[in-house]
Amino acid sequence: MTDTTITTREAEDPLERAAVRQGWQDVQHLEDLREGAARRLFAHRWDSERARAKEWFVSPPDAGLLGSFRAMYESPSNITRFRRTLDFVTPGESVFEVGTGKGFLATLLLRDGQVGSYCGGELVPAYARATRELLGVNGFGDRADVTELDLYDLTRERVGGCDLVVCCEVIEHVPDAEAALRALSDALPEGADLLFSTPLLGRLEGIWGHTAIFGVERLRAMTESAGLVVHHVEAVDNTWVLVLASHSTAPSPRARAAAAAVPDPTAVQERDPYRARRVTNVDPHDLEQVKSLWNKRMDLTTERVVTEDEELGDVIGLRITGTPRPDRTGPQYIGLAFPVPPGHRPTLGVRLELEVPHPEQVEKIFVEFTHEGQAVARWSWKPQEARPKRVRPTFVLREGSKGTYFTPSPVEGDIRTADRVEIYAAVTKGEQIDLSLLRWGWIS
Repeated sequence: MTDTTITTREAEDPLERAAVRQGWQDVQHLEDLREGAARRLFAHRWDSERARAKEWFVSPPDAGLLGSFRAMYESPSNITRFRRTLDFVTPGESVFEVGTGKGFLATLLLRDGQVGSYCGGELVPAYARATRELLGVNGFGDRADVTELDLYDLTRERVGGCDLVVCCEVIEHVPDAEAALRALSDALPEGADLLFSTPLLGRLEGIWGHTAIFGVERLRAMTESAGLVVHHVEAVDNTWVLVLASHSTAPSPRARAAAAAVPDPTAVQERDPYRARRVTNVDPHDLEQVKSLWNKRMDLTTERVVTEDEELGDVIGLRITGTPRPDRTGPQYIGLAFPVPPGHRPTLGVRLELEVPHPEQVEKIFVEFTHEGQAVARWSWKPQEARPKRVRPTFVLREGSKGTYFTPSPVEGDIRTADRVEIYAAVTKGEQIDLSLLRWGWIS
């Protein structure tokens, strides 16, 4: 189907347009998750970015110019941001940076980005001076020009004929971020690109120098209002939003090159030993039964039961009936135990379908994996408190999964060592219990 919903400020190329839209969605998801959850859920991505930056980075000499700023500039997060910024630079081109700080990124642009020429503008005179001195210490003074500059006074004449304008971690400091982006857009030379960044929503908001907070809706409105076409957008290190934009809707070679520069973190991802790969279905009727440790003070009977399934046809399971022994006192349990067949070891869990027609008969149902009699994994469910909508619910219990209705218990051990699994139920005092194990699948 052809996408016809193109605004006047979107790229012409459908693949680039789709990538930008996906980038905004990714940023939105990270905003919604907030910092801690996003750091955990996307750990492979962030770790891959940081590892790449660490492998690349060589600290430049500074002759004491950076002082306490060096620790900030060389933090893992900032090094990751600098490394990603360089992916948008083409060797030999001309770069204009707005907001140089003390010149750390400028030094990296000239040293590792191999830009042909560099101009910088910095509002704080002491920082502009420090940038010039740092570039001189690193041997780039003859290829760089740094002046004092207020972003709002930026013009095309001041920018000159550069290929790329960089304004990273600046507009969150200024009094009017929208006006700042419009000034950057107005000063952008014909055919040049703008690369800018802001903190991701929910990040870096404790920094007193930051006076603007950005979400996806604000950033998109800002770029649209500034007359910019976004060619690339992404989150970096779960901390920043990096945006590449220009005045042209034509496909961006810079965006394409930057996108291709990032390695795929899943391509080198180590196999998770608990990552399930298959489920082998077995009729419960065919499971080998061994003596359960949990059939206590109850007479237990099992019988073959056949149920109909529209997709699979007849399903053969087990109907279990437990009758309390009147001559016994104390808690009552029924239990079934099955050895884990050698062909399904190491096991990572089970998929099972249960029918509990009378939840009031059951206080709790357990599924427990053991190794040589010691529990290595356990899940439990209280049917009276949490009743599935389906009469015959299916449960997936495996390592790393919280389960559905069943909840994991804190048990020491490794489920991969399990040689036996037990299903047992704590029976309501004096009640007969009736339940069916209709389907079973080994997860490995």
